[in-house]
Amino acid sequence: MMRGLQLAEKVVGDSEMILMGGSSSLYCPLASDIILTCLPVIGNNKVYEHVGILANILDNSVRAGILGDDIVAQIQGCLRHIFQQQIVNETKSTSAISAINISKVAPDAKKLYNPAEDKAFNTRLLQQVIGAAVTAMKNVDPQGLFLNPVTDAIAPGYSTIVKEPMCIKTIETKLATNRYAALGEYERDVRLMFQNCIDYNIGKEGAWFRGEARRQTKIWKTSILHQAREHLRKETVKRARDKNKQTDSKDAQDKKRKKDEQDAMNKKTKSTELAFGGLGGPKKKFKADDEAITRLTIAHIDPLPGTKSIKRKKDMDYPSMPALASMLLSDPFVVRLLIDKTLRCLRNDTLKQKSVPSLHPLIPSLLQLLYIAQCSAQLCAMRGKKFFVPDCGLTPPPTEEKEEEQRSTSDVPFASLRKYLPLLTATLLEVHVDHRTAVGGDLADAAPHLPQRPVPNGEDWEGTTRLCVLRALLQGALVHIIQPGSTNEVAFKSQCPRFVLLLEKCTAREQLVREGPFWMSLAVGLLRHKTKLPKGIRDIIFDVLELWLKNAPTDIALVSEGHRVTVWLLNEWYRMGNLIMPRDLLLKLVERVGCAAAHPSKDAFSEEWRLSEEGFKKIKGEYERMLKNVGEPYAGKWRETMDVVEAVKNQADGEVKQGESK
Repeated sequence: MMRGLQLAEKVVGDSEMILMGGSSSLYCPLASDIILTCLPVIGNNKVYEHVGILANILDNSVRAGILGDDIVAQIQGCLRHIFQQQIVNETKSTSAISAINISKVAPDAKKLYNPAEDKAFNTRLLQQVIGAAVTAMKNVDPQGLFLNPVTDAIAPGYSTIVKEPMCIKTIETKLATNRYAALGEYERDVRLMFQNCIDYNIGKEGAWFRGEARRQTKIWKTSILHQAREHLRKETVKRARDKNKQTDSKDAQDKKRKKDEQDAMNKKTKSTELAFGGLGGPKKKFKADDEAITRLTIAHIDPLPGTKSIKRKKDMDYPSMPALASMLLSDPFVVRLLIDKTLRCLRNDTLKQKSVPSLHPLIPSLLQLLYIAQCSAQLCAMRGKKFFVPDCGLTPPPTEEKEEEQRSTSDVPFASLRKYLPLLTATLLEVHVDHRTAVGGDLADAAPHLPQRPVPNGEDWEGTTRLCVLRALLQGALVHIIQPGSTNEVAFKSQCPRFVLLLEKCTAREQLVREGPFWMSLAVGLLRHKTKLPKGIRDIIFDVLELWLKNAPTDIALVSEGHRVTVWLLNEWYRMGNLIMPRDLLLKLVERVGCAAAHPSKDAFSEEWRLSEEGFKKIKGEYERMLKNVGEPYAGKWRETMDVVEAVKNQADGEVKQGESK
């Protein structure tokens, strides 16, 4: 736990913070787990009831590997109780307890069945009704007059008179592909079909056809359509009646359960206490609050109100609940789930609905959870003496000087949500268009005729180096693009420069090479292609990694995680065979990596190799692994090129002398 506090203090002192942390970010979550496990010894375990519920929810989500909409609501419900209950304790406001009762988040009002929300049933019923109506129409048309499409070969000049042809076959095709969302759309097509016949067949020659169209129209209106409407109405009413009965039964059961729980709570039984035991994690015995939390759904999602920094009373003899909750959220696995969920909402909802992120029901809350996770190191470094709730970004920050402290926790979320997240969404759209207009995409043929898109210059992203959450989302989007099946070699040539430009704008040049988890995520995504990785994507990614190493200060780049991961990736490619990484290419690329990290002179690399200090040992181990794999004389030539021959000789002489002295 002390190790976690020391790291947290170091992170707070740094100008840049890493949200997508690796193993070093596990200290705070592990410290919180130890505290929760030892609560029976510490005492006051009931105070941490909702912290325990939050820990269980997060653990289950990490095991499942996905974050559902309802789970986000449940996490938010726990945090609402944790943070607001702490505020009540600090301000001695007992009247506020009723306002934060978690059971009130889940309303008791009866929710009646809404047919419009039962989409699956509506689709099946509409298919059944329209299918029966089409069959009846075929029986009324024994000559098959309206069965098949009419062409100009059958009816000269038909396409010049009838601008929107329609026939029974076309209706059947639309029905089979679920293109009818309502019965009215089917009615419109049938009326169009009969009217087309009347419009084309004019004069005496078309009198029979017009008469047949009017005859079938009358039968369709008075019989077929009437029966279809009645059947649709009766089945909908029956469905609503059955669903409401189920709701009434469930409501009765819920009321009985709530009454039993309230009676149990009034008697102060132990059913609502949280009991922890052993190192196997918390064992729940509580019922009321846990069940109230698990009943929360996406309909209950509402971001927590932001607060300024609040001091904790000195006489508190138990750890800070907000600090523990934020430490749990800072778990790297949880952060990755939150980032993945946010990007999915942007791609699948915001883009398709042509909306903005601030109007999405989940995105503001997801960003707030990421801000809380980001603040965990700060709360941990303060040892829980203070706590605050970062804003979600929906409201502008205050402008008065007296509210400077609160503005510091709200201006970054506001800028991220209202300004930069729409820009990120636009970038995702551009990347999607790149994929569709590239060779092999569905818009490849239309690409030459599309207007020229402006080349991004990144001016709108200036001054974003402090937006850690935005940077993590950008990194996650790039990692998603390189996964197998997400892009192709031609599209990636346009997609990659967009992300590289934005990442360089929102990341300090000395910081990018330190973000080891991001580099490792890129490497693992590339390795998933195995030997099917396009050589163009391999070369583009390597050039980018080399550029990032070259742009970083030499003393940082040489001992950075980015340096180690790059050499590790080249070694893994070499293991896959000559198809992806021939030996000569490996030696060439590894030399370029060493020169880029030691830029502008190789002397720094040979000096670091000679010293072999703690920060360079793992990196040197990857180089030595490469030299062992390629063997002699190639390893010797590489040592000469990188000027590490003398360093190796001195190291060997030192080992011999040390052995002789022993």
